[in-house]
Amino acid sequence: MTSVLDRISILPSSAGEPVSRLLLFLGFILWPVYIFPPGYPQPISFVFVILFLMTATKISGGGASPFRSLQVQLWLIFWCYATLVNAFYALIYEDFFVLRYPAFYLQCLLSIIFIKHFLDVDTRALHVIYYGTAASLGMQALVYAASGYEAVGRETLLFSNPNQLGFYGLLALSMLTYLQVKIKANIFIFLSAVACGVLLVLLSLSKAAILSTVTLLGMLFWYYPMQSRFSWILKVSVAVVIVGCAAYMYSRTSADIELFQTVVERLSRIGQSQDDSFQGRGYIRMWLYPAYMFLGAGEGLFERFEYPREIHSLFGTVLFSYGLIGFSLLAAALIFVFSRAPKDFIVFFGPILLYSLTHHPLRQLMLWVFLVLMEHVSSRTTTEFPRLNSS
Repeated sequence: MTSVLDRISILPSSAGEPVSRLLLFLGFILWPVYIFPPGYPQPISFVFVILFLMTATKISGGGASPFRSLQVQLWLIFWCYATLVNAFYALIYEDFFVLRYPAFYLQCLLSIIFIKHFLDVDTRALHVIYYGTAASLGMQALVYAASGYEAVGRETLLFSNPNQLGFYGLLALSMLTYLQVKIKANIFIFLSAVACGVLLVLLSLSKAAILSTVTLLGMLFWYYPMQSRFSWILKVSVAVVIVGCAAYMYSRTSADIELFQTVVERLSRIGQSQDDSFQGRGYIRMWLYPAYMFLGAGEGLFERFEYPREIHSLFGTVLFSYGLIGFSLLAAALIFVFSRAPKDFIVFFGPILLYSLTHHPLRQLMLWVFLVLMEHVSSRTTTEFPRLNSS
């Protein structure tokens, strides 16, 4: 029986990109590791920049160049416009720290240029992404286990805040289930990773992440009811039930049960807190300052406005910060991916868009990576992808 490392081929071999595979796998492991303050690049950012620099000389304007992708072109234009808008306000207000926002988008852009190239040239790229995501979820669950299960509040683990943990769990689950549908991984690894992902979302106590995860699992049943994939979907649900029952039987007074009680209590208060309101999420700024929605107000510099805080919405932030031009570029990139595989986009990316109504995850580079991944997979048939559990 071959090992996991043999299957994903991240060790040196005569074919493929062994160093790139190893670094990419490491990048997924470091995905949930935040060691610098919020607003600064994290370890995963440096890994992807290194990967881009390693492959920059191999990327040309012809053939399989990632720049031939319409999605990459749209994100490139978006970054240029975001840089222009933020640079304008940085000069006006003499605050150049706002340029960190286009810097975030630049690292995301460089990451997807590498990912698009890597997916095109390496047949084992999907294997690295799949197992990297699964390993990342498993390691975060181990971090929680090492903490002694004592926390029953909003967990952060290695992130800066609970919402980051919740979105990480949601996005990782979306990517994992998407790849599972396409390339049929080992069912036991898949079930273990899904259980870890669900646990992390619950630990975050993020209402948006929990509801979006429930939506993701629900739509899996809705869109894949009685096909061959139904068997593993059923196994996922059974596994979740078994894990929940095992936690209850193991310790009725432990933090595990307290966690579930806290989740239920928090969900029951949806819409009751000030943070759940139109004003609390920052949407009211769009009503008070509508003129900015034409060309954009840039990000940051919140002291310019009444209710000085970030708009907690992907679409609201882009529309207000970058106007109709930036919003149109975002919409075009999403519509492009949707047009390639409408059902997959609704099932696997729809829950992320649902989460984005109350949060702004566009600066998370794995969000961009997932969109490019969907574009790549949708352009090929499932027969072109070797099964991960084959030996």
